[in-house]
Amino acid sequence: MIRPRPARWFEILAARDDATLVLEALAATGAVELEARPSAVLPAALADLVDDPAHAAVLVDFDGSLAPIVPEPADAAILPEARDALARLVGCVHRVGVVSGRPMDFLADQIDLPGVELAGLYGLVRRVGGVDRVDSRAEAYRPAVAGAVETARERLPGLLVEHKDLTVTLHWRRDPARQAE
Repeated sequence: MIRPRPARWFEILAARDDATLVLEALAATGAVELEARPSAVLPAALADLVDDPAHAAVLVDFDGSLAPIVPEPADAAILPEARDALARLVGCVHRVGVVSGRPMDFLADQIDLPGVELAGLYGLVRRVGGVDRVDSRAEAYRPAVAGAVETARERLPGLLVEHKDLTVTLHWRRDPARQAE
């Protein structure tokens, strides 16, 4: 069992010794705790994925999984051990990827690993062969997002309002008491 702090649980079933080493490397980052559960029973629906890693995927978030949550989003950096763990997963399973709310350029600068697929802005942008591909359904919402950014900045002074082109993120971590707003 891998448990990112605080209190979200991810169950990872490993069919190969390499996967166990990767999990231990991820636990060594301090961002997660590794807990053995010998009594865990493999759900039948996952048996094929474990038995056939060529059809399995490992997809992780950036913040809180590969990098610690930090007060200033720009200060976040991938943990070297997490980067190494991702690199080791490439070739062990069919697909290794990072899906994040972060902009694509940030992800590419931080991760820069051959074989690791990137999806930024909550999956709205994917980098394929070095080219960013934007989900065409999102394009129509650019003006609405820009309007939401302006409204948030006007109504929530002092709060970090991060405009990410197709999305907006409101960062409460600087002032948790304001979350009720």
